[in-house]
Amino acid sequence: MTSLQWFRLLCPEFASIVDATVNQWLAVAASDVYAPCLSADDLARAQALYAAHMLKLSQDAASGIAGAIKSEREGDLSRSYGNLSGDTTLLGSTPYGLQYQSLTDRCFGATIMTRM
Repeated sequence: MTSLQWFRLLCPEFASIVDATVNQWLAVAASDVYAPCLSADDLARAQALYAAHMLKLSQDAASGIAGAIKSEREGDLSRSYGNLSGDTTLLGSTPYGLQYQSLTDRCFGATIMTRM
């Protein structure tokens, strides 16, 4: 599958965004995503997830939202935003970023040192 096909499959919330705009985000993601251990298909999926992550952050910033809704109260309307996963990294701020991180973690796992 191509990055655009993965994007359309994994990110239905962006269905109203035209392919030309999505392809621009995918081009940016392609220059930022480095995952040498992934197959071509997994790399396309990683680029799609990273593009969705950046697009979600962009939309949230434009609307003044700072993360996912963590809690909400109806009387005297109170709403708090933040990372639901407890992950305070930039990738932890969207579900797409968390999926991207999970996919690419296998390329940058821990190393084991042994004594000769």
